[in-house]
Amino acid sequence: MRRPVEPEAIGFGDFMQAYRVRPADVQRDYVWSGQQVSELLGDLFGYLDRKNQDIASPGYFIGSFVGYADMGGELRLYDGLQRTITLTLLIAIVRDLLGDEPLADALHDCICDPQGAFRFEIGGEDETLIRHVQPRGATAHWPRTQKVFNRFVVIEEARRTILETFAARGILDRGTLSYDGRSMLRGLAAVLTTDLYIVHLNAETRDIALRMFETVNMRGVTMDDVDLIKTRLPGIAGDSVEAEALIAGWDRLRGRVRYDFRAFVLTVDVIFRNLSGEPEPDPFHALTDWMAEKRGNHPQVLGDWFNTLLHYADAWNDIHAVQQPRWMGSPGLQPLRPVWVIDWVEWKPYALMLVRKWQRRRARARGGVTAANDWLAERLSYLQKACMALEIARDEPKRRRAYFYGARTMLGAGDVAAIPLPPIRPPRQRRIRNTLSGPLEDRTLRLRLLTWLEAMDDPSAIPQLLKNGAETPTVEHILPQNPPPGSDWYKRFPDTVTVRRSRNLLGNLALIPSGLNTTLDNKSYPEKQAVMASSLGRLKGYATAVGAFKEPVWDQAAIDRRTQALGEAVWAALGLGGDQPQFITDAAAEAEKGLGDEVSDSDDDEDAPLTTPEPGLSLDEDTLLGDTPG
Repeated sequence: MRRPVEPEAIGFGDFMQAYRVRPADVQRDYVWSGQQVSELLGDLFGYLDRKNQDIASPGYFIGSFVGYADMGGELRLYDGLQRTITLTLLIAIVRDLLGDEPLADALHDCICDPQGAFRFEIGGEDETLIRHVQPRGATAHWPRTQKVFNRFVVIEEARRTILETFAARGILDRGTLSYDGRSMLRGLAAVLTTDLYIVHLNAETRDIALRMFETVNMRGVTMDDVDLIKTRLPGIAGDSVEAEALIAGWDRLRGRVRYDFRAFVLTVDVIFRNLSGEPEPDPFHALTDWMAEKRGNHPQVLGDWFNTLLHYADAWNDIHAVQQPRWMGSPGLQPLRPVWVIDWVEWKPYALMLVRKWQRRRARARGGVTAANDWLAERLSYLQKACMALEIARDEPKRRRAYFYGARTMLGAGDVAAIPLPPIRPPRQRRIRNTLSGPLEDRTLRLRLLTWLEAMDDPSAIPQLLKNGAETPTVEHILPQNPPPGSDWYKRFPDTVTVRRSRNLLGNLALIPSGLNTTLDNKSYPEKQAVMASSLGRLKGYATAVGAFKEPVWDQAAIDRRTQALGEAVWAALGLGGDQPQFITDAAAEAEKGLGDEVSDSDDDEDAPLTTPEPGLSLDEDTLLGDTPG
């Protein structure tokens, strides 16, 4: 009598040749990190080393796989997908390195049947496996660029990890197979084709396979909370046909989002459920409960929602792509680049709504593409000013959430003529003035503020400010934080108390590349001037730093002048009204003592929304975003 689950010990190569393998609908996409790939490779090479030392072993076991074979002969894989994709990539790389050797043919038989059909397919929009891995010779001609899907990015990391491991073991020498490496690679190929074993847990029915999948993955061992949303979709759907449609919609969405899918889900959740309070302890279960409620009221609503989210995914990709140093996108998105100096999550739902609204305006050609770009650029400029104002005012997350909740409410109200952001009112303005006047002890704030100032001075320099390595922007203290005893610095700053009071004032700080910062160290001011004159003047994106080193001497008066000048520049760049405040050292001393920085209880509501909508925004985009057709 057939049991509900038939365990079968089988070689991985035989397993791949016995079935046409497809992921189960509830499976996530490929997410293994380079570290996980490296650990699997380490285990395989460890087994190979023991085998080469004639240490007896029945084979290498890589765990259990859960599958369900349907009547058509396809095996739906419920557990084991990450290992299957990684091993398919590894087999393909070894096959292509071995070229025309017989072992390469045996490896290719694990990937492709005699008729030329691939034995294993993932499906979805991203064809990385089909185009760049599984065809014979494909991994030797890996594309340098392509439309970036999340799966491509993860598989590329796994491929790079495999090649780096091969290089570390001497299999590859400068990307070419070495003489000794060929022998090692043949040994690895033999392990992959004959010594690699799994236990295939073959479920009798799809429901049994699904329960096994939930038992394994609900423990949180192999799936994160976003992936678990997918496992709940069949329970939300009315029947199996709708369940397949919802899962297909989820997979399309996951394939479309190129950057941080988890953060994307949380961001759209904030928009559609109209969230404004403290973060929920279990947001993903709350979201699926909301989905079930919406589906109960209108059966077709979730399918329509997934289609809407595909457009939001494009907007999300636009928002994140501007961070890339070589980004060349729409001019309308240019003001987003300085916003990324601030890496909080609170502004992203508002920006996502704005960019989606821009996409719709551009598609409808309201006044032409240029007019739509200008519309977005104006609003994004206000957004980056608001973010920096909140940062300098030292707003806590609760206050930022309240501010952007009000902004989303105003944007959703549909007044496209106005800039839908609450103003920066006097309580925040006072905090901004105090921050700019006093010592900037927060390292993150120092870096963000100076990077933003340079970006405002020359927006075209932003790619330079996004570089990494020796060119990563860092904060230089012109008066060193800890001048060496007896150094020339104490001729201008008589004691350590004066140094402590002045070293973190805005006027004493400059943004420079990290490599140059290391060179300057605790040098005297004339020595720093000489280094800067020969180095920094050639770099784009450090105009305010270059200006700092034009002072003939560096003393308290120079710091005061520059503190006042930069404070005025920040105040003007933020678009704050009224008379220019004083940012000189007396104000710094006042701030250092904690004066003038009190916040009244009434400040908590200074940016409350103009109206309080009913919980849960409409799923109709025109209502959600305040657009009217035409």
